[in-house]
Amino acid sequence: MAADIDSSTAKAAKHDGDHSSRPLSFFIAVGIFAGLALPIYASVGGDQYILLVGSRVMTLATVAISLAFLLGNAGIISLGHAVFLGIGMYAVAIPARHGIDNGFVHLLTAIFVTAAFAFVTGLVALRTTGIFFMMITLAFAQMVYYFFSGLRMYGADDGLPVARKSHFPGGLDLANPSTLYWASFIFLVACVFGLSWLSRSYYGRALLGGKLNDVRMRALGVDLFVYRLAAYTLAGAMTGVSGFLFANVTGIATPSFMTWQRSADFLIMVALGGLGNLLGSIGGAFVILGLEGLLPKLFSHWEIAMGVVLIGIGFLSRRQPRAWFLRMLSHSSGRR
Repeated sequence: MAADIDSSTAKAAKHDGDHSSRPLSFFIAVGIFAGLALPIYASVGGDQYILLVGSRVMTLATVAISLAFLLGNAGIISLGHAVFLGIGMYAVAIPARHGIDNGFVHLLTAIFVTAAFAFVTGLVALRTTGIFFMMITLAFAQMVYYFFSGLRMYGADDGLPVARKSHFPGGLDLANPSTLYWASFIFLVACVFGLSWLSRSYYGRALLGGKLNDVRMRALGVDLFVYRLAAYTLAGAMTGVSGFLFANVTGIATPSFMTWQRSADFLIMVALGGLGNLLGSIGGAFVILGLEGLLPKLFSHWEIAMGVVLIGIGFLSRRQPRAWFLRMLSHSSGRR
């Protein structure tokens, strides 16, 4: 059966390899170098704020790659993915409100609650496909959003400040910008390599085979529902860990991070980098977050300018979801 699955996914794998293999090594090298160099720059320049900015970008980029994994390997498009980010943030803020700052409690709570929520909602949502799946994930996300918006004891719409940031035994304190930065960097790198390995495994090929030819994979005896549920649960737990880190970055958990607009932001990040392209999604996150930081300084109605820029990028992308900056990167690395 493994040979049949390989043949079902070989064409797609060959296509993906054609446009991603050349810039891959160059992109990884540049990204790791930049990640390692930023703390040195912050130390020399005495600018710790830039480490918080870097941590923010990397945690949100991790959310984007978890969504890219779902979309690229399983063909799952969620309109409620940001809810896992919000739940992970409250997994830090609520215990901290009650005097608990143990990092393991925060982290394990974030993983368990988001994984459980993804598993339970996936049992329902994954029995549908396409637009129906999107609407069900949106509905679940909105339910959680309104739940926390009405939770007055934990700040309701105003959000809940993180009274005590996560502290791990042994002196690891995420209140320290440098420690938080390295935790975010290591988690991002681990997710990229882990999901890349998983995509090439039998499990990943079976997921991709179901995306390409659902009927054939079922005929081969593959239980795609279980495979997709596992992927959805994994992505939810990953995003929960991102929420745990992000709460330590922002110092507050608010329902606004669970809205469908935030989920749409993550989908745009994935689309900019190429649907299912993990590294491209990181690039997409840098572009979106960079524009969110730059455009408000230049335009009073910066959202309109953002729309114009995204439309321009869409026109510059010639085929399917490949973004222009990845094509340029491919060409430059090819010349090297």
